[in-house]
Amino acid sequence: LGAQDSHYKLSGAFTGDTSSELLKYFNCEYVILGHSERRQYHNETYNTVKQKILTAVSVKIKPIICVGETLDERKKKNYKKVIEDQLEKCIPTNLKEVIIAYEPIWSIGTGIIPKYSEIEEISNIIYEFLKKKKIRPKILYGGSVNKKNFKNIITIKNICGGLIGGASLNPHELIEMIEKV
Repeated sequence: LGAQDSHYKLSGAFTGDTSSELLKYFNCEYVILGHSERRQYHNETYNTVKQKILTAVSVKIKPIICVGETLDERKKKNYKKVIEDQLEKCIPTNLKEVIIAYEPIWSIGTGIIPKYSEIEEISNIIYEFLKKKKIRPKILYGGSVNKKNFKNIITIKNICGGLIGGASLNPHELIEMIEKV
C-alpha cells in the first residue's frame, strides 16, 4: 500500500494533508515524495521534500523520491546538473538505500516518452551519483508509462519498475502491466 504524499510533520492538525504517522497506522509501506506536480502547484522546495523524506523514514515508510527535468532544461542540455541538484538537496545523507522515480516533467501525462537511450542515460546519472554517496538506489521510470511501452522500459539498464500515473486508472491495463514483470 502506498500514498501520493505525506506532510513533513509526523503528526498534527494539517487539514488537507496526511501525516506519515497516519499512513503508518493504515500499514502504508511507500509514499511518493517530491513529485513535480507537488513542487509546481504546492511550491514544495528541496528542503520540504527532504523533511518529508526524513519523517517518512522515521516511521519506516519507504519514500519514492521523484526527480526530473523540464523540456527547456533537456533542450539546453542542463539535465544532468538539474537531476544531481535534486538528488543532492533532497536526499538525507544518512540513507543507505532509496527508491528514485525518474519522471521527465515534459513527459508526464503528455503521451510523449523519451527515447529509451535518454532514460538509460538519466538512470546511469542517478545510479552513479548515489553510488558515490554510498547509497543503493532502486530506480523507477515515470512519464507516460503504459501497457505498450512498459515491457521495454523495465528492460532498460538500472530501471527496476515504473511509477505509473494515468495508466493505473484503468485496472485492466494495470493488470496487464503487472503481468509483464
